[in-house]
Amino acid sequence: MLPELLHNTSDPKTVSPSAVSNFIFPSLSESKLVRHFSTGCDVYTSEHYDYVIKIILLGDQGVGKTSFIKALKVHPDVVKIQPKISSHLTADHLEVEINTSRGQKALVRLCDTGGQERYRSLTSSYYRGAHGVLLMYNVCNTKSLEHMELWLSDLDTFISNSSCAKLLVGTNCTSPQRTVLSSVARRYADSRDLPYAEIDSTHFYNVIESLKQLAELAIQDVTSTITTTSSTIRPSGKKEETTSPKFVCLC
Repeated sequence: MLPELLHNTSDPKTVSPSAVSNFIFPSLSESKLVRHFSTGCDVYTSEHYDYVIKIILLGDQGVGKTSFIKALKVHPDVVKIQPKISSHLTADHLEVEINTSRGQKALVRLCDTGGQERYRSLTSSYYRGAHGVLLMYNVCNTKSLEHMELWLSDLDTFISNSSCAKLLVGTNCTSPQRTVLSSVARRYADSRDLPYAEIDSTHFYNVIESLKQLAELAIQDVTSTITTTSSTIRPSGKKEETTSPKFVCLC
C-alpha cells in the first residue's frame, strides 16, 4: 500500500506524514479529537463527541440505582452506545449520548455499584475519574436520605469537591407510600448546596432530564476555568469550605 502511494507521487520526499497516516489509517482521518476529562488530554474517537463524561451512582441498596440504568436502556428516546474498545463494561455500566443545551454532544458513561454498596465495599477505583455523581435516595425510605451524609463523606474522601458535580435525586416520586416530603428533601439539598430532582424510573418520569442536568453541571464545573489557548480540560479551582457544612436533621 505505502509503495503504491509513493509510486504515484512525482517526488516521494514531498509526501507529508499526515498523507501517509491518512492513506494507511483512513478511519483515523475521519475521527475527531475529544476532550477526555479523566486523562486530562485529547483522545481520538470515531464518533463526533465534544465531551466524554463519567457519572457514578451512589446511595443505599434498593433506592433505585439499577432501575435507573435499566430505564435508560429501554427508553425509546435514549441513544445507547455499543462499546467498541471497552469490552469490560458489564450490565452495571451504560454508555449513552447526551445533547447539551448548547448544541454539543457528550458521551456519558454511567457506572452502577453492582450491589457492593450493601457491604460498604466500594473502592477508590469506582470513584476514580468521575465527573458527576447521582446521589440517590428513595422517597419511601426516610433512612436512605439520612444515610446520604455517609455517602457524601465517602465522596469527599475519594474525590475532590472541585472536580465532581453532584445531583441529589429522589426516586419513586409517584409512589403513594411516600414518606419523605419534597419540601424536606429540598431543604436538605439546599443546606448541602446540592441541586435536587425527583424521578420515577418505572414511568420514565424525569429520567433523561436528570441525567442531562447532571451532565451539563459536570461540563460547566470542569470547563469553567479553561482558557481558549488550552487544549486540555482540567478541574476548576474552586475553594473548599473550611468549616463543616450544615445539614438539616430529618428526625
